[in-house]
Amino acid sequence: MRWMDEAPKEIGNEALNGFVVLSYRSFYTISDLLTTLIYGNERKNKSRIFKKIRKGNELISSFFVKIYFYKMMGRLGFKKTMGAIYIPKYDYKVLCPYNVVEYVSLISREENMLSRFNPQPGETVIDVGAHLGRYSIIGSKRVGKDGKVISIEANPDVYPILIKNISLNNLNNVFAFNNAAFSKQTKIKFYKGGSDNIRNNQFGTVITNIDNFNTKGLDAYVEVDAITIDSLLLKQGLDINKISWIKIDVEGAEFEVIEGCKNLLSTSNDLAILVEIHNLSDGTTFYEKIKKYLENNGFLVDFEERRQSGESHVLFKKFGNKTVQSDR
Repeated sequence: MRWMDEAPKEIGNEALNGFVVLSYRSFYTISDLLTTLIYGNERKNKSRIFKKIRKGNELISSFFVKIYFYKMMGRLGFKKTMGAIYIPKYDYKVLCPYNVVEYVSLISREENMLSRFNPQPGETVIDVGAHLGRYSIIGSKRVGKDGKVISIEANPDVYPILIKNISLNNLNNVFAFNNAAFSKQTKIKFYKGGSDNIRNNQFGTVITNIDNFNTKGLDAYVEVDAITIDSLLLKQGLDINKISWIKIDVEGAEFEVIEGCKNLLSTSNDLAILVEIHNLSDGTTFYEKIKKYLENNGFLVDFEERRQSGESHVLFKKFGNKTVQSDR
């Protein structure tokens, strides 16, 4: 069954769609013109009533763009069979707890980074905050049978889906761990957001120094075992020289993860770190701290993509071999 068969019923009613869009767009255009003539452009933009009218225009546009996505993605080959979405560009399947439009939007947000994510055959990739396994699966295909992917996911609700996605794609070189990556080995409170827990953590896993985060509205927590990347590599007996990529997406705990791999950072001469740097609940970010820390240890920014929210996707690459220095 093509996933587009699960699209909203409104898709099939072209006449209704066209009538609704044309009617509201006409209303919006007339309202825009009249309020501009009466109040002027500046007063119009400050008007609460016009803001609501404009918001309505944005919402209706969003709804029909979503319908358009359902149609076009089906034509492009995206399929949803037995609950799994097939992604043709990267040739993998994924079990997904939210609809395909949301998942496609996640991929599109990271397309610039995915296009630069190029581990080579035989190398080792570390995926911290693996979530549903997008980078783990793509990394597995690129490193091949002689390479390895270490996939770390702390969320106890997401981890079983990660395991299923690894199995769904018949990957034998991905090794998954249900732990939180951190700056030391300890126990960490993992706050869960009720029934939307998986959906609220679409880009990774919240593993926090809880003092830095606003936990209001989160109804429960579980304690998860936190490990350092260095200790995991030592325990698994992995060859540090083969590790070429680390991807980090942990919703605010990026610096702690980086501090937990000091030995890897100091030993490796050829290492890329792809990190999504998030804002904390008070609007602060560890961007400058992370950038300075890695620059002090031989890394430079190779590519950066900042979002309006203030969050950043940053690709760091190692140049030379410097001793790791903590500026904490």
